[in-house]
Amino acid sequence: MALRVLVTRPEGEAASWLQGLQAAGFVAETLPLIAVGPVADTAALRQAWATWADWQAVMFVSVPAVRHFFAQRPPRVDLSTTPCWAPGPGTRKALRAEGVPESALRSPDPRRVNSIRRPCGRKWALPCKPLAPCSLCAGRTTKPSPTLRVKGGIG
Repeated sequence: MALRVLVTRPEGEAASWLQGLQAAGFVAETLPLIAVGPVADTAALRQAWATWADWQAVMFVSVPAVRHFFAQRPPRVDLSTTPCWAPGPGTRKALRAEGVPESALRSPDPRRVNSIRRPCGRKWALPCKPLAPCSLCAGRTTKPSPTLRVKGGIG
């Protein structure tokens, strides 16, 4: 009997997951729990683009975030001036497709990822070890936090 899997990705992102799971023999269905779309008021987005070179980094958390952000890109913005953080390969690929040069992309090294426990008890991944440089921060260091939990120790 095949395992049943429920995919909760937003509509538009679920299809590739669904196809891959079904091809692997799972009985997969989708239940999009959130809708992803552009912001109604683009003033902050236009301001972010207007000050692109002033940002030390811009972190994109998903492929739709990349698409909606770059849909408002004004002409002649030099994408090499600001590092773009991409937490996963899909986001990184989307940034490359939008013209972000490889030299401006930063992604966490999975061997050097910390997690921080939020007040609710869940963990968030953080891309830096305390007081150690990482590729995402372009060599800058982070200060330790008393709530920081480090995978594999500090080193």
